[in-house]
Amino acid sequence: MKTLTLEINEQAYPQIIQFLRLLSEEQCRIIEDEEDTLTADEISRIHAIRAKQMTSKDSDFDDWADIRDTL
Repeated sequence: MKTLTLEINEQAYPQIIQFLRLLSEEQCRIIEDEEDTLTADEISRIHAIRAKQMTSKDSDFDDWADIRDTL
């Protein structure tokens, strides 16, 4: 599976969630609040990647497999 992170406004959120819930669990796993489902170490790694992503050039993230393997 691939992971998709979205940051959307409150108005669009219910419609996006409603659409995603139409998909089967084999097609889509919804993680609404990552703090409830991930370990503290996983959350820390995600925040570090997001911080680096905000301060780095996009070329630092060309190979998703390398990033994913660090999670």
